[in-house]
Amino acid sequence: MCVTQAGGVCCGDDLSLMMCLPDELLLAIFTYLQHIDVASCAAVCHKFKRVAMDATLCQLLNPLTPTVATWVQP
Repeated sequence: MCVTQAGGVCCGDDLSLMMCLPDELLLAIFTYLQHIDVASCAAVCHKFKRVAMDATLCQLLNPLTPTVATWVQP
């Protein structure tokens, strides 16, 4: 169990624990994934989609057009 920054408590299941991670840590994890895997993560929830569309990740995964998250549908 963990406490979020907003003071909420996360349950013990795997997805809830992932939701407790700060965006910066999720971003670091996402940098190790392939494009298709980042796209799959983006479909899980709003938080993951926000991280998947981060400009830093765009630069790493798509250096030719670094401002466009081509793997995430709007």
